[in-house]
Amino acid sequence: MKKIGRITFAATVALLLSLTQASAQQKFVSSVGAVFSPKACGLTCNLGDGNLLRVVGDLEDVLTGNSKYPGIAGQYFMVFYKQLSKDDAIRRVRFYGGPGLCAGWVADNNITDFGAMFALGAVAGISIDGGGRYSVDVGLSANVGIHVVPGNEYDTKIRLYRNGYRKAWMPEITIKRAF
Repeated sequence: MKKIGRITFAATVALLLSLTQASAQQKFVSSVGAVFSPKACGLTCNLGDGNLLRVVGDLEDVLTGNSKYPGIAGQYFMVFYKQLSKDDAIRRVRFYGGPGLCAGWVADNNITDFGAMFALGAVAGISIDGGGRYSVDVGLSANVGIHVVPGNEYDTKIRLYRNGYRKAWMPEITIKRAF
């Protein structure tokens, strides 16, 4: 599991760096950053002005001591923005929110077995841009889906993914750099 996590993390960093290089010519990536939360930490990438792509390590069971290793999940959100500050303001404050899709290899609430997670998601928050290239987002995200834990030939378990909605109240802080 450690090796799979390291390979996935390295591939994600390489992908985000290659997208950043391409963004100088094509403006495909508008910002890259990191997301921090008690439930997950990872990398985030805004593709244009309305698509948010995140790869996160699912930390909840690691922090509670139920697992030695974090899970990993990919999240895609279609984000809509509503500007809250005036157009001539030095700081730009925007509300954002939108639906999304999530998938990953994670453990669920107090279940030590890892399994595949497939979910519909939602994200909402406030983005504060200080007038430069850096911005800080504070938000919430939730997922509702299934958790498939493989077993032997007749023992595969399909459950509701409980961490997705039980931990929706945990805030996420994202620090991004715009291009």
